[in-house]
Amino acid sequence: MAESTRLVDLVSARIDRALDEQRDRLAAISPDLLPFDRFARDLLGGGKRFRALFCYWGWQSVAGRSGSFDPLSEGSRQTTAEAVVTAAAALEVFHAAALVHDDIMDRSDTRRGRPAAHRRYESLHAESGWVGDRALYGTNAALLLGDLLLSLSDAVFDEALALLDPVRARIVRQEFHAMRLEVTAGQYLDIHEETAWPTVDDAEQLVRAQRVIVFKSAKYSVEAPLLIGALIAGASANQLDGLRSFGLPPRRGLPAARRHARGLR
Repeated sequence: MAESTRLVDLVSARIDRALDEQRDRLAAISPDLLPFDRFARDLLGGGKRFRALFCYWGWQSVAGRSGSFDPLSEGSRQTTAEAVVTAAAALEVFHAAALVHDDIMDRSDTRRGRPAAHRRYESLHAESGWVGDRALYGTNAALLLGDLLLSLSDAVFDEALALLDPVRARIVRQEFHAMRLEVTAGQYLDIHEETAWPTVDDAEQLVRAQRVIVFKSAKYSVEAPLLIGALIAGASANQLDGLRSFGLPPRRGLPAARRHARGLR
């Protein structure tokens, strides 16, 4: 438990540093951009850090480090321990971006005990006495907040890759790209099934619903973080297969597991 708490603290600190750097850039452009920073911090200040923890335990399952977890005690900043903290932070930022976009599509009113981002921008519009369509402003501004968080997650992930050798960094990056493609596909399938289900044969509906759950949530929440952490530690193909089986038990009718790590056999 103490090890997990330490990891969460380190990830939160890394997220705060990334947000600080982004805030400085935004403020240098215009003070009108500062709601981006405020809303992003509120969103990223919550959550259970599941993806960060799965990333860490994927790394730990391969690295097998003992004792208290402290990347800076490794003797060098060029360590996979520091890389996994940074990658875990990037995963949390990516998750926040996905939540912003998901709330727009679902027309959600709340997120983590606060108004959803598009609702907060609507309120900002109303409170400021601005002209134009308040709801449209809220949607457009929240879309851009989500895009900004996607960009930030990529920048933070690149910092993790810079701590690895080029071959390993390339393979970790491939897994990150695959995760982003799959969650986007899953989100589309979610909105697609909401309108297409009456045209689908009853016998197919269960497997189609499972596919949405797997690709919209399960793979990027559990399986992908486990694999990214393990790849940072230099996992073998057999180790990755074991983590895939743990993170996402095979289901009939769903695509077979990917094998991106053959170069690290």
